[in-house]
Amino acid sequence: MSDKNTELKSNLKDIFKTVIVLVIIACISGGLLGAINAVTYMTEDEILAQKMGKVYKADSFINVVNAIDEQYADMKAVVSEFNKKEGANKSLVLLPVKNDAVEEDTVIYRTYGAGDYDCTLLIVVKQNKIDSVAVYSSSATPGIGDKAYADKFINQFKGIDLLTAKEFNVSKKPSKVDNVVAQVAGATKSSTAVKNAINTAMRLHKQLFLKEVA
Repeated sequence: MSDKNTELKSNLKDIFKTVIVLVIIACISGGLLGAINAVTYMTEDEILAQKMGKVYKADSFINVVNAIDEQYADMKAVVSEFNKKEGANKSLVLLPVKNDAVEEDTVIYRTYGAGDYDCTLLIVVKQNKIDSVAVYSSSATPGIGDKAYADKFINQFKGIDLLTAKEFNVSKKPSKVDNVVAQVAGATKSSTAVKNAINTAMRLHKQLFLKEVA
């Protein structure tokens, strides 16, 4: 009996030591992960600024939604009302600043495209026409669904006047209709999401500059 008690105590001691070691490892790992996260963590505004810098060269950007200057009050009100109607995925309106002045006739939209493979786009508009389109985020499968973000598809929207154009539709085949674009084979869902994001930017642009009622 004595030998069994001794063996039991020894086993319990080994288990206790193992638990202590695991707890220490967990604490150290948690501390390291916390330290790494503290160094690498980026706020949403920092991520936005980083991605904006890759899309358009400017000294800074004014986010109309957060603007406190009274000169942007009307725009801010339009965007806020627009977002209430559009749902949870809020659109942003960004104005590029160069040499301490807002660049004229240029506005950048961050808009969401709903779909089974949804996406968020950054759309640069100059003099009411789409100048460039870039992906901000996407749930599309790399190498398959993200084919809709290639230049061949995106370039179909370049040069479109957002004040005069009608909302886009996608089709399986090329169309002669101005507001119909050919979807990417194998990327139907993400093609639709891109189209939806472009249409969102179009509606918002018209409300801002045509004062249309959605």
